[in-house]
Amino acid sequence: MPLYISIAALNPRVVHWVCSDDTRQCKDDLLSVVSKKWPEIKHQDNYYITDAHSPRHVRDTMSHLPQEAALNYTGGTKVMTVHAHAYWMTHLGGRPGRSLYVDGRNGFIRFDDGTDEPLSGFDIDLSIDDAISMHGLERIGPKVISKDETGIRPGHWRALARWAVDSVDQVPNLYNACRGLREKPGAARNGPIDLSFLPSDVLPDFASVDGWPVGSGKRVAKEWGEFFTGGWLEKFAQEVMQNVDRKYSLELAVAGGVRPEPMGPARNRDSELDVVVVRGYRIYLVSCTTASKASSIKPKCYEALNRIRLIGGGLAKAAVVCLASPSDALAVEERVRIGWQGEEGTVKVFGSESVRSWLNGDYLTLLDWLE
Repeated sequence: MPLYISIAALNPRVVHWVCSDDTRQCKDDLLSVVSKKWPEIKHQDNYYITDAHSPRHVRDTMSHLPQEAALNYTGGTKVMTVHAHAYWMTHLGGRPGRSLYVDGRNGFIRFDDGTDEPLSGFDIDLSIDDAISMHGLERIGPKVISKDETGIRPGHWRALARWAVDSVDQVPNLYNACRGLREKPGAARNGPIDLSFLPSDVLPDFASVDGWPVGSGKRVAKEWGEFFTGGWLEKFAQEVMQNVDRKYSLELAVAGGVRPEPMGPARNRDSELDVVVVRGYRIYLVSCTTASKASSIKPKCYEALNRIRLIGGGLAKAAVVCLASPSDALAVEERVRIGWQGEEGTVKVFGSESVRSWLNGDYLTLLDWLE
């Protein structure tokens, strides 16, 4: 992301890409996006450092770069950054006014001569599809069955959210009752499922509080199983973000259901990203869990923080939407902040009272986070 931003802000004629074998795929994904976005820019991408922790390998690779090129040393290992910068200054005609790094956390491009250019002054023009593609992610494709076949409607996830904030202790019962529908829909749909604790307005048209109907289609049962075991909160969170954008004209781009590409740099990350939001040059990741206990929410926070490190670093922010009480939500935030060693580890936890306020159209807590 910092490299994309510097290209968008500085509009270079030629970009020389320096990377290691470990980041080759990341470079290829970013280069693909940049080439389509700005076809007039030329690219030289044959600079590979075989060992990014070796000063000698770094210097050997830098020796092939042209004289008096500008240097963006954002990212990379410490060894790579230090020795690339030193070689550039001593052998490639480097000047302080032409070396920079992107300070995403504070929103500046900072040059070595002391000049700071605010990112807000540039037209970064980052679309959500560009943000997804450059990080080896992809949108989850359309389901094999449509919402008309499943019967899942916005009214269902809103009604379920209203029920959940007033019946937090009952939410685990819903998960346990419907887990079989998600994991083994073929078998689970043939047996009775007790949903008598649910209000009727959150059930599909063909079900009742007496239980899941025997003989429901396997695919339909699986969709409802995924919905009842947490999908409802993901749908609700995505809709809330879209509502905030419409109400306050924030120019947000919102996507729900994003996963690593099979062969992308994120391919070893198994979990999906529940909601991704892009505003200007920042990426916001929202992870959802129907848990209400701190012991279950804290791991979700660390998971979210690991994701933003891989996706946007200081340019990304993370939040967890859950059903924790206000005091527990604050306690988890503080524990994670301390455990992650300071401000760099901050993650916002939106609990049950935040969900309740969103249901009533009050989005002020989200506005603070989206600043």
